[in-house]
Amino acid sequence: MASGHASAPVFASTVGGVLGRSARRTPNRLALTFGERNWSYAELDRAVGKVAAGLLGLGLVRGDRVAAFGKNSDAYLLLYLGCARAGLVHVPVNFNARASELAYLLTQSEPAAVFCDPELEEYANAVADATRGVRRGSLRDERVEHNVLGWATAVFLSSR
Repeated sequence: MASGHASAPVFASTVGGVLGRSARRTPNRLALTFGERNWSYAELDRAVGKVAAGLLGLGLVRGDRVAAFGKNSDAYLLLYLGCARAGLVHVPVNFNARASELAYLLTQSEPAAVFCDPELEEYANAVADATRGVRRGSLRDERVEHNVLGWATAVFLSSR
């Protein structure tokens, strides 16, 4: 029985697919610059694959939510693209959120993992009770084991 609603269009193109196609078409072309780091499409594509593998290596499964509490950076983009490639749901958390607002966002979104910018870690730690049992990582702190930029740059630096 028809519901009277048009079905949603299905697109063969995905965020991860667009990056992969660009990497195949123009591998050495500059894709991203952040600070002193430059990423070609091929480097970015390989790095996103490493981030996706790192996320899945944490035991995350397709459909899990991954909260990102950070400011715009290459690491933030890598997490977003890594989530897309791994079939995870990227949950952006406003970097201005504090205390009860941050606790609310992190509990209502029910993330399986939270990744923070190092300068925001103190605010995430302040609401740690709200996220007890949730995997934690960093967007770009090399001292932290689960570190998005660390996963990505291991491939980035080795390709130079």
